Amino acid sequence: MAALEKIRKKSVFLIVVIGVALFAFIIGDFLNSGQTFFGNATTVAKVGGEKIDIHQFQSNLEEMSQQVQNSGQQIDMALIQQRVLENMIDEKLFNKEIEKLGIEVSDEELTEYMTGRFATPQMYQFAQQMGAPDTKTLYDMLFNPSKYNLNNEMVAPAKAEWLKMEKNITLQVSQMKLANLIIGTIPANDLDVKALNAGNATSSVLLVQKPFSSVSDDDAKVSDEEINARYASDKGMFRQKQEVRRIHYITVDIKPSAADEAAANRLFVSADSALRNTAGIEAVTTNSDLMVKNSTSRLSDISNTKVKDFVAAAAVGAVSEMTHIGDTYSVVKLLGKTVEVDSILVDMVAVEGEKSVQDSILNLLKGGKTVAEIEKVKGVSGSQADIWLDLVKAAPTADVKAKLLGADKGFFVFDSNDRMAILYNVKDKKAPKTVYEYAEVSYRVLPSEETTRGLRNALNSFVANNQNSKDFAENAIKAGYTAIESQLTVDMPQIDRIPYTRKAIQWAFNAKAGEVSPIFDKENNDKMLVVTLDEVLDNKYTPVSDPAVKMLLTSLIRNDKKAEKIIADFNGKANDLNGYASVMGVQVDSVKCNFAQPFIPGAGYEPALVGAISAAEPGKLVGPVKGQNGVFYFQVTGVDNNVPEIGKEQAGNRFSSMYGGNSVMQRFYEILKEDNKVEYMLQKFY
Repeated sequence: MAALEKIRKKSVFLIVVIGVALFAFIIGDFLNSGQTFFGNATTVAKVGGEKIDIHQFQSNLEEMSQQVQNSGQQIDMALIQQRVLENMIDEKLFNKEIEKLGIEVSDEELTEYMTGRFATPQMYQFAQQMGAPDTKTLYDMLFNPSKYNLNNEMVAPAKAEWLKMEKNITLQVSQMKLANLIIGTIPANDLDVKALNAGNATSSVLLVQKPFSSVSDDDAKVSDEEINARYASDKGMFRQKQEVRRIHYITVDIKPSAADEAAANRLFVSADSALRNTAGIEAVTTNSDLMVKNSTSRLSDISNTKVKDFVAAAAVGAVSEMTHIGDTYSVVKLLGKTVEVDSILVDMVAVEGEKSVQDSILNLLKGGKTVAEIEKVKGVSGSQADIWLDLVKAAPTADVKAKLLGADKGFFVFDSNDRMAILYNVKDKKAPKTVYEYAEVSYRVLPSEETTRGLRNALNSFVANNQNSKDFAENAIKAGYTAIESQLTVDMPQIDRIPYTRKAIQWAFNAKAGEVSPIFDKENNDKMLVVTLDEVLDNKYTPVSDPAVKMLLTSLIRNDKKAEKIIADFNGKANDLNGYASVMGVQVDSVKCNFAQPFIPGAGYEPALVGAISAAEPGKLVGPVKGQNGVFYFQVTGVDNNVPEIGKEQAGNRFSSMYGGNSVMQRFYEILKEDNKVEYMLQKFY
């Protein structure tokens, strides 16, 4: 009883303790996975506050991945993921904009673009692929299948494709409407046309230049106070749209060592000897380290010139000289050489039905019916006339080849069963050609486990002894590595275009400044990668402490000082160009330029100088002009205005591409992102 009384007295205290513990558990979960509370657990990006869901993203990703796979390309999945996400972001931006502008595509318009007189080429192509005479009939087949003795299951894939094309065409028409609207609102006026024509005039100029490089950096020192002041005045140059993470990284190529190369050479020399001293290729086919590729080809089919030259001249059983190109050893052995008919011209008819149907159609063909005529006969499920069959590339069995080559002219049963038959008519045969049978035996030198382990152990040792970003960057060279500086943003799929580095980026966005990553070496590439996070730049502007910012500002301030010194040293010391050339110790150059091109031959990008030349009075000495690369004095000696004027329509098109509607459309999504904040969250998932 005494114990129970104690518990009763402590009950309030216990309730408070349990309550605090529960609260701590809940708030801890909230802090660690607050995405769930805010609804971001399945969000891969936000566009102006609107979310893009991971499930829709994965559906789109699967579709694009399949397209890439079908194309036979091998692409870093991170690039595909990024492209899919950017497409979805662009779609969100576009839809928000056309909704704001009230742009719509009516059912009537969509019908015209899909089945009417404005139907797109891809719609006609789709109809042909589905065996429909036109797009209207295809639509009817897909959405009224019973009318054509089809069921919903049969047309489902094609129907899904139709709906997808409907969505794409709606988007295309909307884009066209928006482009027309933007282009129509930013036309070239009379002053624009005049300015474009004025820019075509070419000025002949005598020029004297004193480059900034002629002044020593010691005579134009730049202080931190000056850099900070310039940064404050030009801060807008360094605006960043999203968080930036500055890193250093080291890559180590996983490549064969000298020992691996020597072992490979011994293995392949042994294989080469076995090929030369035995018949056939059985001596090497049992070695799983070697790759053996058998081929039967005509000379015209062989793309490798060395292989072609060898098989053309070699005797059967001969082996080529061993080659070692890159990381691969290879030889070729000629196994056989025959002269045979390589191609035949045939007609083919496919028949569905029992034997009596097959026999009746065969009799009709033997009786003189053409392939075109037989297509209309019931039971014929397909036919083709005048097909050249390549007997080398098709590589039929010996029995099939004998049946085709031994056939008399006229249709015969090539193959049949109780339900269908294939009928052939061999009409012609090409002259016999030499066909070569040969084997290519190769071996790719790969780094051994011992080599890979050694590379990893060495890099691991470096990482263990340099566990902060300062030591990592400073000690890399002493350890035989190169630490490369780079910057990451969350939307990057790769570090400096190195394939399969997404996981390293993901690490960097979860790390704290100063940390060093583990080694990334199982990412489907031939490198080991280790990263250190130097700094997180989460401001709206890249700070003045950033090395690239500091370097740029230093260069700008230094050039200003050099310009002041050059002007102070030489201005007023001469009355003409030859005089300035003499006191500056340079020569007078003769150049041509026009306002439309901000580049001066021999001087580089100099927009201020081009502007001054375009406004200068011919024959008058002008200067000093402070440019991008030096200080200039010049004299315009003549202006060639004999340039045909650009017509209003042509000028309008040029204006549109340079400054107007077309220029806006080229930067359309970039412009929209200025008003719609885009947040990337893909690295949470991949």
